[in-house]
Amino acid sequence: MIGEAGLGTEKVGPSDADAERDALEEAPLTDEEAVWMTQQQPLGEVAYLAETSYPDDFAYAFFGAQGSAFTIGFKSDVPPGIVAELSKTGLSYSIDEHVGFTQSDYEDATSSIIHEFDELAAPAVQFVVRPTPEMSVGSITVTVHGGSEGTIAEAKRIFDSLTTPRPFETIWGVPSPDRITLLS
Repeated sequence: MIGEAGLGTEKVGPSDADAERDALEEAPLTDEEAVWMTQQQPLGEVAYLAETSYPDDFAYAFFGAQGSAFTIGFKSDVPPGIVAELSKTGLSYSIDEHVGFTQSDYEDATSSIIHEFDELAAPAVQFVVRPTPEMSVGSITVTVHGGSEGTIAEAKRIFDSLTTPRPFETIWGVPSPDRITLLS
């Protein structure tokens, strides 16, 4: 029997949960945690609301450098209620309307670039392809990592031949010849 072995029979009493919660509440927040809780979390929650409630309209959301300058984009008009939710946060934001695509369209275009570049360049180079609305609306950046100057030059030639679905644009990221850098 499972109960006899002790599997799944452990109980956590209220005192254990209370002690854990109290310890978390007493721990001081780092500057990064404080920024997240007071600035990024409220705006992120509105972005999540827009993404899940209006998937046919939501295009993207991002924070600028060091978590500042929140921007949210929509295929056409901003859906009703989103401006009110953003305003409730009391934080700065900007809205890109009429960008002409949804998040799903953006993901599909990025995936298309990944597959095309992979077919033409792999396995010679390691690369990252990602949507970069913070650079320009609808941009998709291809960044090559590792390889010789010749390999990177060949990757650039391949990049220049990519078929980019409209209304998107591809941007050549700054190559990193020595190491892989994860971009998010």
